[in-house]
Amino acid sequence: MSLKTAPQKVLSPDTTRPANSGASSDRSSVRNVQYWLPLIIWLGVIYSFSTDEFSSSSTAGFVEPILHFLFPGLSPEQLSFWHAVIRKLSHITEYAILAWLTYRAIRFDETDSLKAKVRAFQFLVLAAMTDEFHQSLTMSRGASIVDVGYDSIGGLIVLWIGTLIRK
Repeated sequence: MSLKTAPQKVLSPDTTRPANSGASSDRSSVRNVQYWLPLIIWLGVIYSFSTDEFSSSSTAGFVEPILHFLFPGLSPEQLSFWHAVIRKLSHITEYAILAWLTYRAIRFDETDSLKAKVRAFQFLVLAAMTDEFHQSLTMSRGASIVDVGYDSIGGLIVLWIGTLIRK
């Protein structure tokens, strides 16, 4: 009767992973970039939207002429109203995209869908508050807790729709 020991894995010098696991580690790194890089880029886009170039007075010079061309019968007050509506819908949209990208990145590592959604929403609210703080530092923008609400609504809508689709 011969006693054989089970083959043991050779550990890499840092002894935290098997020496032959480099390929899976490389794939994991690529996957991390694949999931987190779009989120980081989108945060940069949101940051750029928080500058003076996207203040209400700046976007009015672009949005209101388009509205006037499409709807020539609108009064100046109506043009201003619809400009404000478009700006608020933009808040909702940009944070809906952020919620989706954040959930996607967090879900890559989190097996519990509900925990991933809660963490994504917490991150989204933190990003919205940080965005408003950034706007308070610009010359022609101001911080608004109402905008954090619009941002949060956009995120909640996407996370809720995601729940409905999975059922």
